Amino acid sequence: MKISSVTVKPLQLQITEPIKIPWGDIVSLMGVLVVAKSSEGVKGFGTTATVPPYAGMTEESLQSVIKYIAPVLEGVDPFDLEEISYRMDRRITGNYPAKNAIDMAVYDLLGKIVGVPTVKLIGGRVRKSFITDRALFEKSLKEMAKDAIRAVKEDGFKAFELHIGSTPERDVETVRTIREAVGDKIVIVADAHKHWNVKSAITTLRKLEDFNIIVEQPTETINQLAEVRKAVGVQICADESCHTIADAEEIIEKKAADIITVKIIKAGGIWNARKIVNMAEAAGLSLRVDGVPGDTKLSNTASAHLALSIKTLVPGSGVMQHYYSLKKDVTAVGGGGLIFRDGEVSVPDTPGFGVHLKE
Repeated sequence: MKISSVTVKPLQLQITEPIKIPWGDIVSLMGVLVVAKSSEGVKGFGTTATVPPYAGMTEESLQSVIKYIAPVLEGVDPFDLEEISYRMDRRITGNYPAKNAIDMAVYDLLGKIVGVPTVKLIGGRVRKSFITDRALFEKSLKEMAKDAIRAVKEDGFKAFELHIGSTPERDVETVRTIREAVGDKIVIVADAHKHWNVKSAITTLRKLEDFNIIVEQPTETINQLAEVRKAVGVQICADESCHTIADAEEIIEKKAADIITVKIIKAGGIWNARKIVNMAEAAGLSLRVDGVPGDTKLSNTASAHLALSIKTLVPGSGVMQHYYSLKKDVTAVGGGGLIFRDGEVSVPDTPGFGVHLKE
């Protein structure tokens, strides 16, 4: 059994409305579909989005890098995941979204070859489902509160991610408004997108300590995170400062966070993400699995497989937070994939990721 080819196709990802977050409004998205084919004709699929301000790639660079990597993977046993990772890194440094799409396609391929869901290949399930969250993008406070209440009543959501980081006054009012709207039992993750300096982060977070929230990436660097964490009582989550295994090691060493947000797009795929998970769990940290704008049902499902294998997963992983942003999801046409019910996500026991993609 060998990898016979790795091919890439562009994806136009139309969104329902502009996504307003502190580092810029997103009005359109591009992504790719990767197909990893075995010598026996079995196909695995992976997708990833560009999100240039966050993931650092454009549509053109994403496709070019995948095409550049593809030749060095032909003829490799798909079960040799460390070798695949090594070859991708030796071929080109960084470019993690591109490597993620390939890694995802290989994991889907492996599950189909063996005839088991991919979660079985990354440690197996430690839970049947997990609490996911719904993103509340920047609107008026009244509109955000209405969106939150509707999501709880209609879809059973038990967690939300708020995109804060505009002004300290607005941020405090945003958290206060949503907490009062949904009650004390709902999980709130407030993502500051590294927009504060240390002083303003400490001042603002002390005002938020009574609201029982998780604050994601309040400052930019790991050293700054460590300084903030020592000074406040809220749980600090590292996101933008933790892309690589080396980043995770530094966060653990400097005690810079209580939680690490793992995203397969920034880790370069499930293989590296799983290593970060193992390191964090060994150090006593919790994990949060999240996605990015442009995630498809396929990539959300891949993240869900990872989440179900993590012992120290916190409630409020963002596998579903961008699920409602796409007008048309080409990977959802054939059915299958993650199952969302009453605010929680599970995956089917079908081979691979279980998404019946129609090319």
